[in-house]
Amino acid sequence: MFRQLLLAEGRLVWKGRWVLILAFVLLAVAVWGGPVRTYQYAVSRVQYVEELRSIYQSAFTEFVLDDAAAADLGEAVALLRPELGVNYLLAILAVLGPMVLPVWGAQLVGSEFKNRTAKVRAAHSGWMAVVAAKVLWLLLLSAGLALLFALAGAVSGPLTWRAAQETIWLAGEVTPPPLKAPPALQLLVTVLGLLFYGLVGLLAALLTRSALAGALAGLALPYLEWMALGTPGWGWLLPRIAYGNLLADHFVYLSGGFVAEPLALVEPPSPLASWAVFGAWVALAVGLALAVSRRQQILS
Repeated sequence: MFRQLLLAEGRLVWKGRWVLILAFVLLAVAVWGGPVRTYQYAVSRVQYVEELRSIYQSAFTEFVLDDAAAADLGEAVALLRPELGVNYLLAILAVLGPMVLPVWGAQLVGSEFKNRTAKVRAAHSGWMAVVAAKVLWLLLLSAGLALLFALAGAVSGPLTWRAAQETIWLAGEVTPPPLKAPPALQLLVTVLGLLFYGLVGLLAALLTRSALAGALAGLALPYLEWMALGTPGWGWLLPRIAYGNLLADHFVYLSGGFVAEPLALVEPPSPLASWAVFGAWVALAVGLALAVSRRQQILS
């Protein structure tokens, strides 16, 4: 029975087309703001250096590139290397995704109240089972989005690097830093982050019976957490900081990139602590969503 419910939920998810639209808009923003803009930035810096070089040469003065400028240009070029393609796109998704997934999560539940189908579905399948199917679909959507970005990174990396080799003289001299984690772990971190913030939107929509309120609550949570609690010494236990620690431990961030390494972090007692803490927050969000749906009076 649950399998049929899951398939029915899947048809509802894809029927509205909002998932595909948001996914490809997010991907377009990430690719344009990431590899494309980084390539354009690197090319513009090279052109600026060449202009300075020609000015110095015309004045019969030796031109020496400043170390800081060389390092900045080198890091921008390194981001275009194929080895960092998946890392770059997933790092962007890990930052932008939590701004979109609350909308997805809230829409999954809020649409049932907006369209007045919650009572019918609760009477037919049980409201807790319906919400459980939505949670599972949220996980599938998070994983699918992360895989889409990983594939885009695997494709965009070689393309931008080929373009860089043709236009940037420094390209052959740049060695990218080693990856901090294999792509599989980067995928897992990204999926967990997307799922958690999607669950926040879903849970808020479940409590308020409004997709809009759920989306706003999910988007506001990191900022409210920061304003209310700041960065205490025990902050590694907070979801925002635990997720930031995972990002800093698993992704390479370089100058000239679309996103930067998270700030205001608190070092955990061990690297595994961030996994345990954030995994616990994800499990808590799932448990709360199921507990609320079990007690919620839908048919009355």
